[in-house]
Amino acid sequence: MTHTIKVIAGGLVLLALCLLIGRWVGGATPAIGLVRAVKVFVPLWFIAAGINMWVGVSKAGYSVEFIDYTQVDANVELAPR
Repeated sequence: MTHTIKVIAGGLVLLALCLLIGRWVGGATPAIGLVRAVKVFVPLWFIAAGINMWVGVSKAGYSVEFIDYTQVDANVELAPR
């Protein structure tokens, strides 16, 4: 449970940093900074999630079935409606 809280907190900190830097870089138009922040945050979060999953499988002992179910859930959630 504490690992989940740490990962969520880390994601929120990463999002806040991306938004602050995006606002700073955006200049006079905050919307452009927000778009840039999202374009940076999403790939960074996917990389962090992939590393977290890899560590979970290789060190914490999660099974490969866990990855299969995660991919299926991601495909269902990300599918266009």
